[in-house]
Amino acid sequence: MSHIDDTSQLTRKLLLYMDLGLANNEIQLIAEAAKYHDIGKIYIPDHILYKPGELTKEEYKIVQQHTVIGHDMIMNSNLNRELKKYAAEIALHHHERIDGSGYPDNLLGKEIKDWIQVVALADVYTALRSKRVYKPAYSKEKAVQIILDGGCGEFPKEYLTKFQEYFRN
Repeated sequence: MSHIDDTSQLTRKLLLYMDLGLANNEIQLIAEAAKYHDIGKIYIPDHILYKPGELTKEEYKIVQQHTVIGHDMIMNSNLNRELKKYAAEIALHHHERIDGSGYPDNLLGKEIKDWIQVVALADVYTALRSKRVYKPAYSKEKAVQIILDGGCGEFPKEYLTKFQEYFRN
C-alpha cells in the first residue's frame, strides 16, 4: 500500500475510534479526501522532494507551498462538491499545528478543525512508518513515540491520548 492509501485508511479508523460526532458518510468523505493531502507536491521539484539530506530554508519554503498549490488544484478540479470541500481544506491545513507552528496559515488551537487534526496525525504516522531517502521506516512503537514526544509538532492532548490508546489495542 502507498502512503496515500495508508493515510486515508488510518484517517477513517481514527475518526471512528475518536468518535468526534461525525456521521458515517462524513467520515467516509474525509477519509477519501485525505488521499489528496499532498497532491500539490507534484509541482515541487524532484531534486527537493527526494533530497537525501536536510533541506535548506529556501527549499523548505518551496516544499511548504505544496499546501496552497494542492488547495488551488483541488478547487479548480471537477471533484464533486462535497469531496472538493474536504479535500481542499485538508490539502491546505494538514501541516497546521495547534501551537501555531504549522503552515501555511500558522493557525492556533481550535482554528484548526478537529477532523483535520486527525488527518494530520494519520499523515505523520504513516510518513514515519514509510522509508524515505532521508530516513528509515520507523517501527510502530517508535513512530507513535515520536508523535507523542512532539517530534511532528503539537497536537491536542485528548487526540494524542486517543491515538496512543488506538495503537495499544
